[in-house]
Amino acid sequence: MRNTIRLIDANLNRARESLRVLEDIARFIIEDYKKAEEIRLIRHNLHNFLPPAHILITARDIERDEGRRFESPKKKGWQDVLTKNFAKCEEGLRVLEDFANPNISSLRYQLYGIEKTLLKRVTLSGLYLIIDTGLCEPVSVARELKDSGARLIQLRAKDIGLREFVEIAKEIKSLSEDLLLVINDRCDVALAVDAWGLHLGEKDMDISDARRIFSGVIGITCHTLKEAEKAEEGGADYISAGPIFRTSTKPELHPKGLDFISEVKKKMSLPVVAIGGINLENIALVKERGADAIAVCSAIISQKDIKGAISSYLAILHKNI
Repeated sequence: MRNTIRLIDANLNRARESLRVLEDIARFIIEDYKKAEEIRLIRHNLHNFLPPAHILITARDIERDEGRRFESPKKKGWQDVLTKNFAKCEEGLRVLEDFANPNISSLRYQLYGIEKTLLKRVTLSGLYLIIDTGLCEPVSVARELKDSGARLIQLRAKDIGLREFVEIAKEIKSLSEDLLLVINDRCDVALAVDAWGLHLGEKDMDISDARRIFSGVIGITCHTLKEAEKAEEGGADYISAGPIFRTSTKPELHPKGLDFISEVKKKMSLPVVAIGGINLENIALVKERGADAIAVCSAIISQKDIKGAISSYLAILHKNI
């Protein structure tokens, strides 16, 4: 019995410590205060499912605990810390569920949902490069993104045939496993190349229909708060909000301004990708308004030194992180 209580105590500590790390990352780095509060409540509610603390502590045997000699694996950054602490906490909760109280499964499944949301937000962060086949040689541009520190690419192809679109997408996807390829408009192309994501505009396939055949990440273009709310209700994984500034790629659209980012972020729980007329002069302002990711197209792909341009944008986005 004493060894079982030791096991429960060790896994409670494992889960509780991981929850504190997750809560602080959500609060101070990702700045998702809603998810931080949800994690805090799991941490506090955990004790309601377990024996009193004084019973657990009396069985604790630190001197004989072989776990003291284990070395923790090195982490590559706060994103890696986030991922590993989710895994550590979920493992601890599962042990507590089997040895202490099966009702702890409710907390574990809550955490799974939080994990899905936060990891999606982490993935959809930083620079989101849009490569338009009508404005550049797409594979060459994508090659410059490789090993740059940026991962997100949206491939937009309005000027070429379906077969060529598929071939270009396949070639870009083959450049690196680290690149996350999003296909603009075409669900069939996204399926054909097993793309990471699909981005849909207001005239494209309805998200409910796309969900039936595409299991990856789906983003929706939104020009108003009402459209953003509809996208969230429809099951979008992220929204593209804009155009923030006037843009040469879509000159017919009226710019929404920086306040639109703040407005959408206040109302939405989804990751928000800011788009439209963003360049080196204004990207810091966009970042300050809380955009999770920032989409750039012509301001990068029109440059002679594309890799240098990417580095300049990333330097601003990574400042103070």
